Amino acid sequence: MKILLCSYVFPPSVGGIETVSRILAEQFSRLGSTVTVVTHTPGEEFDGEYRLFRRPSLRKLRELARGSDIIFQSNISLKTLLPLILARQPIVIAHHGRIARIDGTRGWQDHLKRALLFRCSHVAISAMVAADLPVKSVTIADPFEPGEFADPEDGVRDKDIVFLGRLVSDKGCDLTLRALALLKQEGLHPSFTVIGDGPEMPALPGTKLWWCLQFGRSRLAWWLSRALRRAARWLRRRAGACLKLSAHAEFCFPTATLGRWLQHCGT
Repeated sequence: MKILLCSYVFPPSVGGIETVSRILAEQFSRLGSTVTVVTHTPGEEFDGEYRLFRRPSLRKLRELARGSDIIFQSNISLKTLLPLILARQPIVIAHHGRIARIDGTRGWQDHLKRALLFRCSHVAISAMVAADLPVKSVTIADPFEPGEFADPEDGVRDKDIVFLGRLVSDKGCDLTLRALALLKQEGLHPSFTVIGDGPEMPALPGTKLWWCLQFGRSRLAWWLSRALRRAARWLRRRAGACLKLSAHAEFCFPTATLGRWLQHCGT
């Protein structure tokens, strides 16, 4: 099967959708599909298991669509969805979150996206995301890389709790802080480290790379994963507990399941 995988963001950009899109491109290829990825993220040329086109022209995008059996959007993006609808190929959209602004309101872009959903098939990463869609969907959770959470080489886990995620309201970092406040009332003071970046990141003084504040006796550390990804991986492996929270996320490794479902949609 020939899959055109559209991901507005993609490595070297760092984030959840970037990671999921890369994993799916690799695994779909290993399962025998011919995969072509298009993205708006600039970067170096890529030579691997799949083809990668960065910021293709509309003409090139339509050419790639006509040469595919199915179009898979890793999160909905109007920049690719609008021209690809005209290609009249089966389109599957994987929804990684609610179609709304960060504050929960809907702009004209969100209303347009929701209006276009009726022309596509849909995958939701959780029951909550599925419930927010105005169309039927199949719920298949996002994949993750177990190797990212392997034991540290020295076997030392000196971080009690590590939060990993984008700093937006629906990722649940605020819920963790409230839970820590409850633990403090019971006399428990675990260390707490945050790995991530996002609009809820407070303005940082100085270099803006490392900032700590006191949360009771717990240390809250903000780490910009974009600049310090290797150090973030080291921190995750030293954690007694790693939180990858979301108000609407569940986790498994669904690539084969998603691949079979794409094959069904393309026939």
